[in-house]
Amino acid sequence: MKVAPYLTLVLGLSSAAATAQALPIYSFTDLGSLGGGNSAAYALNDAGQVAGQSNTSGGNTHATLWSGSSIIDLAPASGSNLSYATAINSSGQVVGSILNSGAVVWSGASTSLLSLPHGTGGAGTGINDSGQVVGLGSNAAVQWSGGTPVDLPTIGSGFAAAYAINNAGQIAGIGPTSSGAFHAMLWNGGTPTDLGTLGGSSSIAFAINAGGTAVGNAMTAGGAIHAALWSGGSIVDLGDFSGQQTEAFAINDSNESVGRAFSGSEAIYHATDRALLWENGRALDLNAMLDPTAVQAGWVLQYATGINSQGWIVGHAVNALTGGDTAFLLKPVPLPSAIWLLGSTLAGLSGLSRRPLR
Repeated sequence: MKVAPYLTLVLGLSSAAATAQALPIYSFTDLGSLGGGNSAAYALNDAGQVAGQSNTSGGNTHATLWSGSSIIDLAPASGSNLSYATAINSSGQVVGSILNSGAVVWSGASTSLLSLPHGTGGAGTGINDSGQVVGLGSNAAVQWSGGTPVDLPTIGSGFAAAYAINNAGQIAGIGPTSSGAFHAMLWNGGTPTDLGTLGGSSSIAFAINAGGTAVGNAMTAGGAIHAALWSGGSIVDLGDFSGQQTEAFAINDSNESVGRAFSGSEAIYHATDRALLWENGRALDLNAMLDPTAVQAGWVLQYATGINSQGWIVGHAVNALTGGDTAFLLKPVPLPSAIWLLGSTLAGLSGLSRRPLR
């Protein structure tokens, strides 16, 4: 029979690939929307609940929770006002914002608007398992504990924002230095620490894990934007990716980070953006590890914004065949199934040739 030699080849090549690169394959789930298409996921917890935003059938963009098989509109009363959900804790509490209303915490069927120390509006960006929330107000980084808002102190004067808080109360964000530059900041016990840059003028920290390791991006001496990791007082340059600039948006407790490679302005998402995973010091294109059936269906992962302790990843994808876009969930495929998928690819699918260049 011809099957045995073929399987030997598949297993041999798959085993060699796994040994040489230790790369997982990820299954792809289109999380869908609130009826209007167009959605994006920003965070997930270890239970697999996902927070983000999506369009309603009426064309409005609302904060969204994906929980099991349910897609939940967190802000149905917000009407045409933009709302979005940016973070979720282990018990399923979600934090985000409603335009013209400000920072919000959704907990089950309850919606709580968060006030500011001064001014109105604001945005919620991070929440820990104790329900402590961080975000930004009128040019200030803000922390809410028990619903009470406090402006976080800064080193210099000017804009500041807090983006993430861990269970120890450590906060990652951005703030002004004494020279007027804006750098990634770590607040520990309310005291800000300048995390520094990669030789350039600016940096920003978007996420922090249980061990106090933060990720974000920093400018190099040459003016490029690179994903950066801060740990124990040191900064690590996570590098560019095939000549593109990079930034990291999330990190789990195993120090696996996710983000994107991009060209052009960091404030804009581009058609050429690609979702990245950093593990064991390597930057990997998640598209190169995507289930071949998802590749065949036209899906392209543009950016990854959340990763949990199981290595599940969420973000945003576009479809090269239909022009649509969606929030996605990736799950690592167990090894036997991954070998089958690679074997199917060798039999004619296009995914195997899409290996990372780095």
